[in-house]
Amino acid sequence: MALVEEWMRLRQERQQQTAQRSAQVQETLATLNAQRTLESEQLRNELRQYRASLAQNSAARQLDLQAYVLKLHQQIQDLLTLNAAQRAIAATQFQQELHQFLDSLKAQTQADLQHAQQQRRQQAQQLQQALSDFETHLSADVQTLLQDYELLRQSRAQQLQQQLAQARSARLIQAQALGEQLTQLRSLRQQEHQALKTQVWGNAPVVPSPTATRRPKVTVIAPPTRPPVRVSPPALKHSAPSLEEKVHNYIVRSPGSRLTDIESQLGLNRVQTVDLLSALIRKGSIVQRDRLYFPN
Repeated sequence: MALVEEWMRLRQERQQQTAQRSAQVQETLATLNAQRTLESEQLRNELRQYRASLAQNSAARQLDLQAYVLKLHQQIQDLLTLNAAQRAIAATQFQQELHQFLDSLKAQTQADLQHAQQQRRQQAQQLQQALSDFETHLSADVQTLLQDYELLRQSRAQQLQQQLAQARSARLIQAQALGEQLTQLRSLRQQEHQALKTQVWGNAPVVPSPTATRRPKVTVIAPPTRPPVRVSPPALKHSAPSLEEKVHNYIVRSPGSRLTDIESQLGLNRVQTVDLLSALIRKGSIVQRDRLYFPN
């Protein structure tokens, strides 16, 4: 709006100048017309005088009259030429000013467009950075969730392995008890057989047959091989007791802690933290609910 108002003001000033110049030209023309009228009147008077004295020297007077008319015509032509030159100069100046105003308006418009493009580029960069940060945080959250799920899966797998080992131990103890019962039953049967022989044959020595002294073959079923026990790295084994106490004490002080909180507060890496939490869950010192850890 400021450029348009400036251009309108300059246009009004130029119009005023043109009007003033036109008024000056009109005044000049009026003055010249008045002078010409006076000169014409004087010419008429002189012509009357010339007509009166025409009889005496008509040829000389006619030449003087023609010279005067030519001079008056030349003055009028000079005045018209001067007026046209002034108008051409004013038109040229106005055209130059108009071109200057258009050039300044184009330059201002170009600068505004460049500023707007720069702002759009900055906004695009800010949006790109915000999107990148959001993707980074989202990836970190997803990674944490996957690690928590992996930790939960390992904890459940370890619990199932413990239950399976306990069941195998119970079956082995039961098999051993059944073997002992079978041995006692065989001994009892041998004693009854020996007593029956004594009743039938008396105290005579009886040579036992090879088949009678042969013991039944007992098949020992070997317990199934247990899955290999997970061995922690040596550094973790050496520092496990103190680190476990630190983790357990931190969870007791701050129930509902997350995996990332434990890492940042105790200065541990992800592998150490996962192993320590798994060990505490196996011992029953802590429990996990919805990716949060509470003391048990």
